Amino acid sequence: FVASNVLVECIGGQEHLTFNMDATVIDEAKGKTYGAVTVHKKDDCNLKLGVKIGSINGKIKKYASKYINGRDRFHELRGPKLIAELQRKLGAKLGSLVTIKINDENGIPRPCISRRKRSTKCV
Repeated sequence: FVASNVLVECIGGQEHLTFNMDATVIDEAKGKTYGAVTVHKKDDCNLKLGVKIGSINGKIKKYASKYINGRDRFHELRGPKLIAELQRKLGAKLGSLVTIKINDENGIPRPCISRRKRSTKCV
């Protein structure tokens, strides 16, 4: 969860916390938590471009191993279904302005404090 443009504002005589909300979901691939990558062989999974180049199984194993054991262990997840679920759970659209009333420790709304401007004497 990320908040930007965080402000305490006076709205209707009560203090509110306002901010723009965003969220990022990160998947961390930990190679030690996975078993060895295996791909079951199938006879009809050969790459052919006029001549037989090799099995697609080897390519799948190579890319899966690279994903799990590679240097880039962190991958951002951001599909439409995930975004919709996050927005549903958080009750707001990502990037939208969120306003939350501020209450004191007893649950009573905290009124805005009127601050008088200081007067300065010109020299």
